[in-house]
Amino acid sequence: MERYVALKVLPRNYADDAQFLARFQREATHMVTTSSKAAVIATAAPPNVLIATGVLPAGGQILSQDKLYRFEVQPAGALVLYDSYTNKQLWSSQTKGDPDALVMQDDGNLVLYAKNGSVIWASQKTGKTGDYFLTLQDDGNLVVYQGIYQSLKATPIWATNTGR
Repeated sequence: MERYVALKVLPRNYADDAQFLARFQREATHMVTTSSKAAVIATAAPPNVLIATGVLPAGGQILSQDKLYRFEVQPAGALVLYDSYTNKQLWSSQTKGDPDALVMQDDGNLVLYAKNGSVIWASQKTGKTGDYFLTLQDDGNLVVYQGIYQSLKATPIWATNTGR
């Protein structure tokens, strides 16, 4: 019998944030139920960041640190970025489907997978396996970076170009 381990580490400074804890639990549960033939090790990042191998389940959202912008994986299969104050849509994948989760892959490709495993949407930006992260910035731009989170050497490889 093969066994696999999923490990998710909760940063201490987010332990009292109910919204972050709920997302953290959903991601950890998703990792355990979808991991196969490989150990999955992920470290939780702030609520506005999704690091490589991180998942955002259908119905989940990411808020900018200032909470002025939100990015959602909608149950109908679209990825949508909103101005939280006006509720104005700033960007959409304009897709439909039965989403399972948005995955920040460790090759830099941001992919929305359907429950049947097919791809609903992808950023189509791939590179070598390594460190990548998705972040919703306080200027309203959703960006995939190559590099380590909080590194000054991280390079943007894809964006919604919605920064203000």
